[in-house]
Order: sequence, then structure tokens, then C-alpha cells
Amino acid sequence: MSLADDLSAASAPSKLGALADLLERSGISMEDVGRVERVNAWQGFYKDDDGEAHKVDMHGISLVPKWADGPEWPVVDRGPAVKLPARKTTTRQTTGEWQTAVVLPDIQAGYFRGPDGLEPTHDEVALAVALRIVKAAKPAQVVLVGDNADFPELGRYRVSPAFAQTTQATIDRLAVLCAELRQAAPDADIVWLAGNHEERLPNYILDNARAAFGLRQGNTPES
Repeated sequence: MSLADDLSAASAPSKLGALADLLERSGISMEDVGRVERVNAWQGFYKDDDGEAHKVDMHGISLVPKWADGPEWPVVDRGPAVKLPARKTTTRQTTGEWQTAVVLPDIQAGYFRGPDGLEPTHDEVALAVALRIVKAAKPAQVVLVGDNADFPELGRYRVSPAFAQTTQATIDRLAVLCAELRQAAPDADIVWLAGNHEERLPNYILDNARAAFGLRQGNTPES
């Protein structure tokens, strides 16, 4: 156990219990303590009104709050970088003939937290079949026609806690899917059309953190 856990479990008569009481009197909740860096204990003296000296135990404690190093969970970030094998692409010649396009609608990628961890609400088997179709069709275009992400925790509808902190997993899965599509159709134009579910992310920022909308990486205005 950590010292913070020891303080939480300490009984009042113990030395640790005295420190726990000190924190409580100071209005500090142990739930907010990330780590205890240093604890000092010493004895001091004082004289009462009659001039009699009394010994008193003194304590000092240096704490670091849980939020000092950021949130406990990862903030929403871009998906993982996927390195594809080097391949020389070819330029398609326009012949006036019909070309092939593969349309992938309503993937609704998303997750919830089950007893064994994250479980997909989308169909991974269907995605595997779709990738095989893309590879076999050799299309000129692959079009994702919207609602490729679900983003339930960013929507306006009430959801259960099982959907909390699942946005990053969705972004990561779709980043990998984009790489899988590029590998299956190296010469195709891949078009991603945003649906109302994708719009949940910027709308959430507008509704809850408007000042953060449109922030870009430093020195990369086109990002």
C-alpha cells in the first residue's frame, strides 16, 4: 500500500491517524491526493497561562494532488500511426468506361465496457468481409458515406456509464481501418463523408468548450 492508502486506513490514536486528522482539519480529502512526497514529525513546546511547559507533537506533510500530472485517463488524441509496406502506386488512365466504387455505409464503430473489458458495438466480422470485397474489387474509389463512428458519449442522448471513455478507442479503431482500406486498395481514392455521428465531436466541443474549437498544432496551421 502507498502512504496515502495507509493514511486513509489509519486509526485515530496512531501517528498516521494524527496525520489523517491534520489533513481533514485542513480540508484536504485523501481522494484528491496523488502521492505523498515527504512527511516530517517533530516535537515542540509551549507554555500555558501558568508558565508550565508542555510537549506537543508536530507534523508536516508534503502532498501532490492527483491532477498535477493531468487526468487519470488519456485525453482524446489522434489514432495510432500505422506504417504500411512501401508500394509504388500507379496512375489510373481515364478511359470513359464505368469505374468501380465500393461504398461502405454506417459502420457505427464504437465500444462499451463489458465484464471483460471493451467490447465493440460494431461488427468486426462485417468489416473483415468488407475489406476482402475492397481488395477483390480493385475499386477506383472507396466511399465511407457517414456515421462511420458512433460516439455515444458525445451525443445528446442519455447513455449508461458503460460507454464512458470509449471515444479514444473508437478513434484508434477507425485510424487502423483507414490503413487497412489503403492496404486493400492502394490506388483508390478514399473518401470519408461525415455523418451526424461524426459531427457529435465538434458539436460537443462547441457546447462545452467553445474556446478550444479550432485549436491546431503549433506552427502547423494546415493541420
